[in-house]
Amino acid sequence: DDSSAIWSTTSTVSGATGGAALRSGVIGHNQRSCLRATLERPVRVAFRWRVSSEATLDLLYYNDGGQRNPVAPVNPETNSRFTTGDKFLSGIVAWRDASFDYSGSGSVDIEWCYIKSGDGKDGKDAGFLDRLQIIPLSDIIIAPPQVELSEGSSTTLTLSLDMTPQSNVTVNLTVPEESMDDLITSPTQVVLSASQPAALITIIARKDSNAEVRETHAVRARGPTAASTDVIVITSPDPLPRDSLCAALDIGEEDCPTFSTSDDSSAIWSASADSSATGGMALRSGAIEGSQRSCLRATLERPVRVAFRWRVSSESGFDQLRYIDGGQRGLVPGIVTSDKLLSGEVAWEDASFDYSGGGSVDIEWCYIKDGEGDAGSDAGYLDQLRITRLSGSIIVSPSQALLPEGSSAAFTLSLDKTTQSDVTLSLEVAEESTRDITISSAQAVLSAGQPTALIAITAREDGKTEPRETHIVNVRSPAFASAIIAVRTPPELLPRAQLCAALDIGEKGCPKLSTSDDSIAVWSVTADGGAIGGMALRSGAIGDSQRSCL
Repeated sequence: DDSSAIWSTTSTVSGATGGAALRSGVIGHNQRSCLRATLERPVRVAFRWRVSSEATLDLLYYNDGGQRNPVAPVNPETNSRFTTGDKFLSGIVAWRDASFDYSGSGSVDIEWCYIKSGDGKDGKDAGFLDRLQIIPLSDIIIAPPQVELSEGSSTTLTLSLDMTPQSNVTVNLTVPEESMDDLITSPTQVVLSASQPAALITIIARKDSNAEVRETHAVRARGPTAASTDVIVITSPDPLPRDSLCAALDIGEEDCPTFSTSDDSSAIWSASADSSATGGMALRSGAIEGSQRSCLRATLERPVRVAFRWRVSSESGFDQLRYIDGGQRGLVPGIVTSDKLLSGEVAWEDASFDYSGGGSVDIEWCYIKDGEGDAGSDAGYLDQLRITRLSGSIIVSPSQALLPEGSSAAFTLSLDKTTQSDVTLSLEVAEESTRDITISSAQAVLSAGQPTALIAITAREDGKTEPRETHIVNVRSPAFASAIIAVRTPPELLPRAQLCAALDIGEKGCPKLSTSDDSIAVWSVTADGGAIGGMALRSGAIGDSQRSCL
């Protein structure tokens, strides 16, 4: 519908075989001349084409889907635009062959368009088409369609057609030139027939000790009457032997987990002597580029404690070393350092996490880069790993409470398993909360004869505190998974009489006023803007994305 001129037969320019050919119509700037057809799949479209135009600006384009206003891509090596590609030609280009296969069922719309830019012209200012062949095909089926191989390993796949061949069908397997150093196929050709409708092929990942990055390759299967199909092969370098990883992390063979890498990891972690918490070896993330990650993964059985030392040398706020045990796995914007994230130039730090209950937990250390830029060593480091199998978990009831200032609440401590010996629990208020809450005891002892213990938490009286705050009490034991108690301490509202007076409402008609659970600060009496010149109520001071409710 958007074509400004039709294609027509021409003999002024010799066709690909010396006779006539089709030529795009005469068009002006910012116009196009298109020739379209609809074909039934599976089908092969083969043709010869050429163009005579203003290089990189006016294009002859073959379109079988996608956007219809193509721009010649930029060659990163020369910083200039390409003049040719699989589906476009530009400039003065002689006749060349093209072929495209369409597998599956249904139809496919194809078109050849000569498209002009806003100004200028060169050559014949036209595109040309000749030697069109439309070949009905069978579909090639490869199972499985995608495989993953580590260096030096191989896999066997089954190749067949979507229908029983009535005559011999030859299928050739081709490794692309850029993948020849990585893959081998055997055999490179198979013949399918009614008596042998399927064949086995083997793909081998070459051994390459220099490889560090996971790579994706496409091995193409194609026949004269069979639609081409790619089997996707992902190759990854051999991870270091488990004993080497364990030795670098200073963890004994018996306690050391089995490590792997995630599917989206572009490079593996390896032993390194360039930074260590103990002066020896440590693990270092693999070398990656923008928008990539290097991950080290392990699966552990609960209940378990994971302790380690880690550091990072990266572009602060942009490239991050993350410890992931659930939730989203991408970059966390705006955070430089937290208990599970390091970014910038960070020295060795200790970290420890407990996992209670049953089943397993997947953990991983990932060095993740944003789209551009780097700093420092551009890597994350891991050392001194400790995996401690625990006897059970600490249970706290209730696990959280709302305590107005000056009030107290009782909490019951127990274990999820009966113990035959004494178990000492230590309780500690998080450092940032010591001015707001106190605990009745820093220690509790549980046993078979006394399986529970009571402790009290008190919210200190603090008239200067206005925001609603959450405080943490950690409950720990060497042999049981730790627990936390979360205590929120909202400040108390002013006496009802003062609130009612500021609102100019009598005591009898004044309602009972409170604050909502998600309110960060309380309303209070103010003289800075009463409606009648006296007192009024004013919302509390809050930060972004917070609320103060009455």
